[in-house]
Amino acid sequence: MHKVLLVEDEPPILYMVKEMIESAGLGFEVAYTAFNGRDAMKKMQENKPDALITDIRMPFVDGLQLIKEAKALWPDLPCVVLSGYSDFNYAREALQLHAFDYVLKPIKDEVLTNMLAKVADCLEKKDADRESEYMKSLFHQSEPQTLVPPVQLDYPCYYPILVRAGNYSHAAFDYDNPGRSLMNAVGPELLDRLEDDRILKLWCLNGIQTNEKIVVLAVSGKLEQRDIELIGTGILQRCAAKAKLPLSVSVGQAVTSAESLGGIVQGLRVKLAKHTVIGETRLYAHEENSEQRQPFLITNEIEQTIKSLVKLDSHVQFEKTLQGWIEEWQNARYPQHGVEALLEAIVRMYRSYWSMNENGKSPSFDANEFITGCLSFDEVIGQFRGFMKELNGIRLKGKTEYSAKELISRIESYLEHNYMNTITNEKLQEMFGYNKIYISNVFSEVKGIPPSKYLARLRIRKAIEMMRDHPDMPLKQIAENVGYEDALYFSRVFKNATGSSPKEYKGTRKGEME
Repeated sequence: MHKVLLVEDEPPILYMVKEMIESAGLGFEVAYTAFNGRDAMKKMQENKPDALITDIRMPFVDGLQLIKEAKALWPDLPCVVLSGYSDFNYAREALQLHAFDYVLKPIKDEVLTNMLAKVADCLEKKDADRESEYMKSLFHQSEPQTLVPPVQLDYPCYYPILVRAGNYSHAAFDYDNPGRSLMNAVGPELLDRLEDDRILKLWCLNGIQTNEKIVVLAVSGKLEQRDIELIGTGILQRCAAKAKLPLSVSVGQAVTSAESLGGIVQGLRVKLAKHTVIGETRLYAHEENSEQRQPFLITNEIEQTIKSLVKLDSHVQFEKTLQGWIEEWQNARYPQHGVEALLEAIVRMYRSYWSMNENGKSPSFDANEFITGCLSFDEVIGQFRGFMKELNGIRLKGKTEYSAKELISRIESYLEHNYMNTITNEKLQEMFGYNKIYISNVFSEVKGIPPSKYLARLRIRKAIEMMRDHPDMPLKQIAENVGYEDALYFSRVFKNATGSSPKEYKGTRKGEME
């Protein structure tokens, strides 16, 4: 029930309006009453109402002053004026105080009901926003953010569901991730047609990675395993219909306290990272038996084979051996982390041998970064072949470390002059004629971070400059000016980089200037 503070200096009118409010059937209870503004102020200080409905002309403190005091305490409190005065000056002053509505006496049932319906919609939206912000805070506790006050949630049971498009990424803000655009398109409107009466409420929230969403279902009680699997399958199908990407949907166990959800979702994330098979779409249910696989190990046999290939120094033989491994990896359905370990072992041993024999320096290699950018196992292997061919070709041509630095200098200059445009690893490959994995790893070797992270930092620096030089420019415009079409994503990247949201940072700058 929404609690109303009703203030009216004429008792008969007060009791009549109280009856009208409570009999409207819109979930309002006149929990507090007062016959003048002074008593109303005391009651407000003791108990926060959900809405204030007040007359204007009253003893001691009038209604307009009461609204001013109420707004000082709670700026978002809906305040409604009841008045027998149609004087425009009263209405204008009420509007200046951000009164929610102005209702003339004598009050008609229809007018009062319409006003209460609008207040109810406003309060329900605010409650939903507070619940949503609180839910977000449960899953993003590691990110710098303002403290979100706890919300009392009275649902019997909750099911957390983690949805991820594409492969598992170590990077929290991976702008090039192919699953990011799909996850941006997944919202409550896509998922609210699950057609199960036991679902009381659904939240659809951004995850830690850009290619994941967290869905929380509030339900009337614990569901049977087959029922929750059907819901998970429904979510999987709805997301799959939006784009042709491999999807993973992991359903967590039921909990009765919302505070437990953050830990459960982190457990689902760890599980997906452990079991993801590149290019595979799958539903994971919490009670199913995990596949009993042998833990992945790089055996002595694999190490000896790689060493023999390195010493043989034949790219043709490497390609033949790699093809045999590919068939074995696919048949064994090696998880993503296993494939990453294998590819990194191959590159590490080649680098080690070339460094010993040529005193050169090969670029570092981040298998997760380029696997995250691929949608299928074939694409992963194709990209890896291109990287190894590029690496071997550069070595045989005798390119020096200086040439790598020269390449990075050109790329850095390109980023500095084009940061406002869409730039992906594929675009850099097209612009500079090198394999995108080679570019990313050489850039990381020279600059300490990959091009995507360098670009993100550059964009945030430019955004801060725009806030400083153009304090009145809207944040959405600033986001677009530095290359972010998605203002919400820009806000998340900005907060991760600076510890403040763009709005908070801009407000701090404005306060310093004043």
